[in-house]
Amino acid sequence: MKISKIFSYLVKSYKRGNINGPVNLIYNYITIKSEPLIVKSRPAFLLIEPTLKCNLNCVMCDKEQRSRTTKDMTFEQFVKIIDQFPYVQKLGIQGVGEPTLNKDFYKMVRYAKDHNIWTFFNTNCTSLTESNIDKLIEASPSEIRLSLDSLTKEVYNEIRKGANFDIVIRNIKKLTETCRDKPIIISLWVVLMDKNINELIKFVEFCNNVSISRLIISSPQDWGNDKFRMVINELRIKNIDINTLKEIENSIDTVGKKHKVDVIWLPRPSKVYLRRNENRRTCQWPWFSTYITVE
Repeated sequence: MKISKIFSYLVKSYKRGNINGPVNLIYNYITIKSEPLIVKSRPAFLLIEPTLKCNLNCVMCDKEQRSRTTKDMTFEQFVKIIDQFPYVQKLGIQGVGEPTLNKDFYKMVRYAKDHNIWTFFNTNCTSLTESNIDKLIEASPSEIRLSLDSLTKEVYNEIRKGANFDIVIRNIKKLTETCRDKPIIISLWVVLMDKNINELIKFVEFCNNVSISRLIISSPQDWGNDKFRMVINELRIKNIDINTLKEIENSIDTVGKKHKVDVIWLPRPSKVYLRRNENRRTCQWPWFSTYITVE
């Protein structure tokens, strides 16, 4: 990690928790490295789920999760949660549902921002009307992650069932145009599947064309659900060997550098390939973060 980034984290942690903030950040680092059974540091990263509601029926989402409750998190509940975590550096306001469908979503973003918390969220882009874009600008999140899993209309409609491809592309272009001179990072979030692996270079070029600075390529998740794992396994990349995967990764990295698009792999598909037969845990979230559901 660059010295400048470490210094930035320390400054932000000081603003959040005075001298105790940087001290807790150091304990976070030690905790991540040692993975103790009892965690003494306070969370540096927080995910808050504002709603389970969603207006789409995407193939990689576990629909059973959305039946947990019909209630949304209120702004008052959100404030109460945030005020209990004085050392949080980074906050994701998202979960199983589409976060912008919570009527208090924009107020939540603004509250977190006003409390010196680096705030982000993922959106399926269907609700990015001009009025909602204005609300976003006023709320001023640190990063907006735009979910788009294909630049081919037919493939997109197969994946993001219920969405209108043309409207989503229009919304993305309007948002990026409006945010061009704003201090907001715009990222494109792609769930990598067998259906869209041949479109990766197109995603980089799309980012370049609409002034998106970051491309995040993630893998579909089963979230520990054995039944849903069968669905996810059908979506995963098939019939590609490790060397071909590495060639694809290198080519995307090269094109990204050419267009000055920061390509982030979560994780690299070649690493997933190498670990496919290993029965070991790779997630470190429990040692530095907390996930709070809408319930």
